[in-house]
Amino acid sequence: MKDDTNNIRDQVKWTWNRGAQTVLAEFRDPPYSSATYRVCLYDASGNPQPLLEADIPPGGTCGQNACWKPTGARGFVYKNKLGFPDGVVNLTLKAGADGRVKVKATA
Repeated sequence: MKDDTNNIRDQVKWTWNRGAQTVLAEFRDPPYSSATYRVCLYDASGNPQPLLEADIPPGGTCGQNACWKPTGARGFVYKNKLGFPDGVVNLTLKAGADGRVKVKATA
């Protein structure tokens, strides 16, 4: 997490490496389906949870390019420089065998 005095530069990065076996179909084909992803941030404080909820919509166009793109036979990547609607600028979904699965988000 990065908390800058200029709130426009605040940043959250989260990576899940070495996840449990996941097949590509479990990601629900975000460029062409209705599957919305959500990045949520929780902590152990007594504050109301979650502290952050950010939706990543399926399909769509970001600028002149598609927001979601397949990355071969293993996953998908989402790129949105403007971070619309909730601030997520990048999401990577990578399927694989046990210990080879990866999910990475930047908001």
